[in-house]
Amino acid sequence: AQAAPTVVKIALTQLTGVHTTDLIRGQFKKAIEEKTNGRFRIDVFDNYSFGNFEAVVQGLQFGMLQFAQESPSNLSIYDPKLMIFDLPYLMPDYDAVNILLDGKVGKELSRSLEKIGIKGMGWIALGTRFYWMNKPFHTMAEAKSMKIRATASKVHISMTKAFGMNPTPMAWSETFTALQQGTVAGVDVDIHSAVSANLHEVAPHLVLSGHFYTPHLFMASAKFMDSLSPEDRKIFEETFAEVQKIQRSAIHTGEQKLIEKLRAQGVDVIELSPEARAEFMNAGKAIWKDFDKQVPPSLIQQVLDGYKAAGKNY
Repeated sequence: AQAAPTVVKIALTQLTGVHTTDLIRGQFKKAIEEKTNGRFRIDVFDNYSFGNFEAVVQGLQFGMLQFAQESPSNLSIYDPKLMIFDLPYLMPDYDAVNILLDGKVGKELSRSLEKIGIKGMGWIALGTRFYWMNKPFHTMAEAKSMKIRATASKVHISMTKAFGMNPTPMAWSETFTALQQGTVAGVDVDIHSAVSANLHEVAPHLVLSGHFYTPHLFMASAKFMDSLSPEDRKIFEETFAEVQKIQRSAIHTGEQKLIEKLRAQGVDVIELSPEARAEFMNAGKAIWKDFDKQVPPSLIQQVLDGYKAAGKNY
């Protein structure tokens, strides 16, 4: 009799059908099940349906969960150097994203959780964060004192203050109503998440600030990976590498398509002038030094050196 398949559980943070991480749900699942002739079955738990952040980490550690995705902001409690991804304008364009995430620094940081039994498979993309506003702005002067929904991240709050705005921490689940009621004037979030939440209905001004780029670490249970045969381990690693490349490219292409679609629907898409963008960028980079205990300047220099070696000067 054919043996029952080994169940592999994946915990993802987005809802099915509303984000390009569907490529993980779809292509990763299909490829693994086909390449192993059904010896493994992939079960996906989306929108934190496996449990909260702590449950996901413990699930990976004890092997009750095999794969998951999470933001480096949350994971930085285990390695503060992961806060480097919160630094504004560290990755100012898609070239910088690929150089950092696929280079030496990105690979080293993906291994940050090995000491707690979690293997980093690599980085997938949520994308570029822009400001979604119920009141427009074109310069830092116009944005001064505007209330902006902020996360609990110290870097996020510090950056918002550096931009002259008033950070207002609140849960993501409360943000749509807060924008609708005018409790806050805006929020910064990636475009796919914003569109899936219909933020443009209550925040019809999209400011292409591009101050953050948000990657997520795709993680594996070290206990699970160590239990695999060399052949099966290779299948999982190679399949993720294939899907990762497709997923990140889809996010980047999708961002540009969504911007044009929103523009056609009447959303006020605001492109900052070079002078205004430089003002935001300079203010953002000025806070890097405030977090040098968590993110060593030598690590940032490695990133900048990597850009330079690739012919990029940011």
